[in-house]
Amino acid sequence: MPYHHGDLRTALIEAGRDHLRTEPRDTLSLRTLAQHLGVSHGAPRRHFATREELLVAVAAECLSELVEAQRTAVDPQDPPHRRLIAVGMAYVTWAEQHPHAFALAFDPAINSSGNAPAALAEVVAVHAEWFTGLVAATIEEGVLSPGIPAPVHFAHLWGVVQGLAVLRQDARLPRELVLAALHAALGLPEPA
Repeated sequence: MPYHHGDLRTALIEAGRDHLRTEPRDTLSLRTLAQHLGVSHGAPRRHFATREELLVAVAAECLSELVEAQRTAVDPQDPPHRRLIAVGMAYVTWAEQHPHAFALAFDPAINSSGNAPAALAEVVAVHAEWFTGLVAATIEEGVLSPGIPAPVHFAHLWGVVQGLAVLRQDARLPRELVLAALHAALGLPEPA
């Protein structure tokens, strides 16, 4: 697909995201994207000095997609605990449908806690604030223990969905157990 418009940076990020739909992050390079877009091999360097800078920008886009999938899955009319379960299911589902993007978004080489580049840190912070709000509402609802601080609940639930996503990607967990595991993480009985 030749490049025809004036925003090469955006085109490179979009091409990188498209690349991850079928190929792993290890095959993503500035040269590959330049060739794909029909620009010189040096053109991407005007926007990304290194491959790592490109990976960070693409990872931020992938993480934004994941957050949007979670937001879209939530019915604001549902009680908080159901919204949390919907968020968890959306997380696991997105990870299954976008394994290469998921792997890049959470690659510790570019997205480590407290040391993420600004582009990623911003998306993480917005998501954490929104998710912590859902956790706080679920505490107020009486489903999660008020004796445990919201950040601890947040860490626990994030660990659960991250683990479920990885287990699903590795085909080590049947899909039908995901919903039951999310209920269990909230201390709720298994859904009928």
